[in-house]
Amino acid sequence: MKKLQLKNDDYLGRVDHLRHAGRGILVKDGNVLLCYEANDDKYLIPGGGLEAGETLEQCCERELLEETGMEVQAGENFLDIDELFFDWRHVCHYFECQLVRDTGSLRLTQREASAGCTFVWKPLPEALEIFSCYEDFHETNIADYGLYRREYFALREYCAFKKNVEVLARFAEPYLSRLVTAFRQIIGDRLLGVYLHGSAAMGCFNPQTSDLDVLVGVSQNLDGACKRRCMDAVVELHEAFVKERENTHAGIEMSVVTKAACNPFVYPTPFDLHFSAMHLDWYKKNPEDYVLKMNGSDKDLAAHCMIAKKRGRCLYGMPVDEFLGDVPADAYLDSILEDVADAENEIAGNMAYLVLNLARVLAYKREGLVLSKLEGGQWALRNLQEEYHNLLDSALQEYAGENPWKEKCADANLAKRYAGFMLRAIHES
Repeated sequence: MKKLQLKNDDYLGRVDHLRHAGRGILVKDGNVLLCYEANDDKYLIPGGGLEAGETLEQCCERELLEETGMEVQAGENFLDIDELFFDWRHVCHYFECQLVRDTGSLRLTQREASAGCTFVWKPLPEALEIFSCYEDFHETNIADYGLYRREYFALREYCAFKKNVEVLARFAEPYLSRLVTAFRQIIGDRLLGVYLHGSAAMGCFNPQTSDLDVLVGVSQNLDGACKRRCMDAVVELHEAFVKERENTHAGIEMSVVTKAACNPFVYPTPFDLHFSAMHLDWYKKNPEDYVLKMNGSDKDLAAHCMIAKKRGRCLYGMPVDEFLGDVPADAYLDSILEDVADAENEIAGNMAYLVLNLARVLAYKREGLVLSKLEGGQWALRNLQEEYHNLLDSALQEYAGENPWKEKCADANLAKRYAGFMLRAIHES
């Protein structure tokens, strides 16, 4: 589940009031359900405040029933938007909903009725266009500016979420299913869980550039024979994954960790077995040596475990919150700082990767956000000066594979200046 934070210009820098709300996105035949306040010509996504004793899902279902007469089943909570305005913190939890039936009956509050509240179905592109005009209200109505901006981001993220689901179903799910089956057969009762993290879990999986990242949770360290069978299964699937995509550098990355190392969380984190594409030759040339030596501790696991806990998906077994303890903030920060520590000297040779990684590190330092590289770049475009926007756009295009970055087009001096600025900002935040 993705999280965004939006601050209005009228935010006082303190929170005296907190409100949680459940909101539902219901799409039928390409049209999205919206509430419409006729008296003010205002649209919004159906939903409202959480009431005592109900879950967020129940809140979402109740609000859609009351405001639109639609009985729905709340599905995945794909997005939380944390709004800060005046002295309020308003957290909207967005759910993808499935229609059960249209009851034909609305139960509006007095305020909603007096506002002429009804509901409409709008084509998704038209709804996005309506909410994309939020800047029109910036100087005249800061409340409507915040509302339309929030709903624009919600619908945009819904479209990205659905696209990611479709891409995963086509390119990733068959491999994930086979991985889980293999681990269950090979590891048996010692297998506690299999957890997806990385871009596939964070809504930005690209079949040509993204790895499939999994954590395999076990109750105790595996013996050599078991490790060998796991590796054979992973390598077979890794090679099939790469072959299907052609010319891709992506593959399967796996770490086997014990619950004792993860709950309570140990840093640097011990691992019992690891595989990524860079180790393929070693394993193929000398599997016995690989299985014997591929263990130890890895600072990167703090980042992997934080993402698995905050944004990940349980593919099998114990819920992620039961297997993974809380990752200390200083451990996560140390882990992600390792990747960018020498960015000023390295950025010319690995520009897109470091441009986006620096952005997500700064987003964590400033706002506590756990972001993907894609989300980090988008955050930086909203929060950094225009001087660096072209650099960020180019990095995002390369990450998406839409416009491969040619070194001759990249401004190495600008990139180095950006790296220096970002490192100073990170350490001063």
